[in-house]
Amino acid sequence: MRFEDSAILDLPHERSETITAFCALDVDFDGQPELFLGNYEGVVMCYKFDPAKRAYKIVLQLTLEDPIMSFSACDVYNVVFERGNHA
Repeated sequence: MRFEDSAILDLPHERSETITAFCALDVDFDGQPELFLGNYEGVVMCYKFDPAKRAYKIVLQLTLEDPIMSFSACDVYNVVFERGNHA
């Protein structure tokens, strides 16, 4: 990917907190990774790429009680599939 091919990510302007966690993961199995951002205020935001606008749009935002310091991801489908084959 070249810099010219990059997309725009518009963060909500009303939320100016520092991003403390980031994760790119394809959670809906469409072949394109969704972007997860978290901040110290406990807000988790999920962005999905919109090819028509060549930008990411927010598709989920939720607020938790504690700061978001990191994300951890695992491929649950693959883990379950491997266990099923080896059991």
